[in-house]
Amino acid sequence: MVIVVTLVLYILAMIGIGVFYSKRASGSEEEYYLGGRSMGPLVTAVASGSTGRSAWLILGMVGTGYLFGAGSIWSVCLYALTELFAMAYAGKRLRIFTAKMDNLTWPDYLESRLEDKSNLLRLTAVLIIVVFYICYIGAQLKGSTKMFSFLFGMEPVHAIILSAVVVMIYTMTGGYRAVMMTSFIQGLLMLVSLVILPIYLLITNLGTGIIDRIMAIEPMLLNNPTGAASNAWIAGMVLIAFGSWGQVHILTRYMSTNKVSEMNKAAMGNALWNVICAAGACFTGLLARLV
Repeated sequence: MVIVVTLVLYILAMIGIGVFYSKRASGSEEEYYLGGRSMGPLVTAVASGSTGRSAWLILGMVGTGYLFGAGSIWSVCLYALTELFAMAYAGKRLRIFTAKMDNLTWPDYLESRLEDKSNLLRLTAVLIIVVFYICYIGAQLKGSTKMFSFLFGMEPVHAIILSAVVVMIYTMTGGYRAVMMTSFIQGLLMLVSLVILPIYLLITNLGTGIIDRIMAIEPMLLNNPTGAASNAWIAGMVLIAFGSWGQVHILTRYMSTNKVSEMNKAAMGNALWNVICAAGACFTGLLARLV
């Protein structure tokens, strides 16, 4: 019952944020699509993290820690550094140029930056975004479906519809500012949960030979740097880090920052969030072997 009430309150809060910002979102195109380029460094840092990681971290990384142990850390060791550089260097340049050219979207930027007058580049970019983001959104909806199915025994189709409807409501009514604030809140929830969970698991297993018990379950989880994962899998996970450079929803976060001079703070905050959450997810999954 507590879980149901909590979930209902959470959903209502997300919709409420969209309604709260609805009037402001209707003020201008820049406000609707980029929040008036007024996002502070803290919101940018946390929202960028939760947007980029999402179900991949809160479900996928915990599961990876459970399956591969020490090998799971390879999934996260590089992306924190690549995103730090992306925001602190490339993000600044993107913010300066898009503001100067009054670009609101990534296709706008490409067209302006490469001075394409034919609209062919814009059309190509839009088609690529649509195709790949159908896959990406499908993955996120699958994550929420797993949660609803596990907690409430909900049919997958019903879980997908519920998730999609909630996101559409706050996105369409509140615009970009609502998206950023919901992402910020979700990022804080992810941070808190991935700090509390491993600590709780450690406390409840104190004095019980944690390392020996994990080794008894599967020695490969801890006895080498790649854990129970194969080298090919490790290579694939390391390369995931470069995916952030092509994710439009993350690049848009850079475009919406209030000041270029604040982006170093946002970059450091984002890196710190990434490291803490990644470590928490890996340890939560590994320690879950003891439960």
